[in-house]
Amino acid sequence: MNTDIAYLAGVVDSDGCIRVERLKNNGRSRDGVSYAVNVSIQQVESAAVELAKELFGGHLMVIHPTPGQLKKLNNPRLMLRWTAKSRIAADALYAMPAIPPDQGQAGGQRIGSHCGGS
Repeated sequence: MNTDIAYLAGVVDSDGCIRVERLKNNGRSRDGVSYAVNVSIQQVESAAVELAKELFGGHLMVIHPTPGQLKKLNNPRLMLRWTAKSRIAADALYAMPAIPPDQGQAGGQRIGSHCGGS
């Protein structure tokens, strides 16, 4: 297994978010309901976020501290977020090994509604 992908699996477990969203009726499904998987990583350090973009594609964005964080924190920092949706997100998640059920935040879930650190 590629060690970069295994590393990113751990990053998603600790600092990532995996969501399945119900989409509005777009006329593409027979019953009018469709879903999309989204995965994101948000960190102060850019290495893992940039690696995810390099390996899988998706989008990068800079997250600025909120006014509340500026008041509460002595040294609020910018964060970098990688986000992938639909096919890119699914491909990234299937490439990553599942975290064993007795380890990590996700508890062995490959796709679900897990957000690291929560």
